[in-house]
Amino acid sequence: MIDEVEEIVNFIDYVQLINSLNTELDDIKIVNKVFGKREETSIHHINKWLEEHIMDNVVSITDCSDDLQAVSMECKKGKNTLIVYGHGVREPASELTEGAQSIEGAKSMIQIREVLKEVCISNFILISCVGGTPNSNNPEISSGTWTSIFERFNGNIMTCRWSVPTRDTISMMDKIYDNLLNKKMRFGEALVKAQRDMKNSGKNQLSWAGIECWIN
Repeated sequence: MIDEVEEIVNFIDYVQLINSLNTELDDIKIVNKVFGKREETSIHHINKWLEEHIMDNVVSITDCSDDLQAVSMECKKGKNTLIVYGHGVREPASELTEGAQSIEGAKSMIQIREVLKEVCISNFILISCVGGTPNSNNPEISSGTWTSIFERFNGNIMTCRWSVPTRDTISMMDKIYDNLLNKKMRFGEALVKAQRDMKNSGKNQLSWAGIECWIN
């Protein structure tokens, strides 16, 4: 399908579809936040890439602290897009499809609902393993990352359903940044273009198909 369309966007409410067609996208200004243990291999690679990959209108917070003050300050300065990198943590008793309940921090578990309470943004991207699905057997009591996003956030959303190798994640995100910042694409368009490029470069579908775009 990605070879046939310009963008793929999921909606919970058709009103959001109409609104999105009538809304112009503001210039993207990004704050990246990495959660986790700095010495962990995947987190190290993400940090190294962000620190070396300097981009206009992008600030990267790579100290891996659990504190959200620096993120909040950047959003108050005008950043309208938050991208969170980290390892999703699933409850031992939960079903595999339910996905992560929280994000692993340096010293504690990070709840997405707490992150979203601290910032005022228009766009949210969560790059985390064990994403799961937005549904569960008991959605009314679900506390997973999907539920937290849809309860607490209105705007453009990108998030993962499953784990992707770190190097493929970096390659995919590099294309998404370029599409958003330089080519001024809409979120759904930026994602599909990046996925198409990954597919055409010979990458396995598991490396790129798990990221979805939603408007809530």
